[in-house]
Amino acid sequence: MFVIECYWPGVTEDQLRTALARLEGMGGPVLSRGCLLLTADETAFFLVEASSIDDVRVATEVVRIPADRIAEAIEIGVADLAQRTS
Repeated sequence: MFVIECYWPGVTEDQLRTALARLEGMGGPVLSRGCLLLTADETAFFLVEASSIDDVRVATEVVRIPADRIAEAIEIGVADLAQRTS
């Protein structure tokens, strides 16, 4: 999994939904897992599945997502945390 961090002043929820739709419609090696918008910070975090950071870079260029940083990430869900404390 990768996180695409975007400082995107003035971005709206509709613009992010459009960017997500373009990403999902692209097909190929990058699969969208959603997006988080930190409204006060004007920053969006896109979550994607891909086999390489290069695939993610290409996808951000094709769908015009202004990526400031792309980082590999590990997803830890609520179910994962519950299993650890049992």
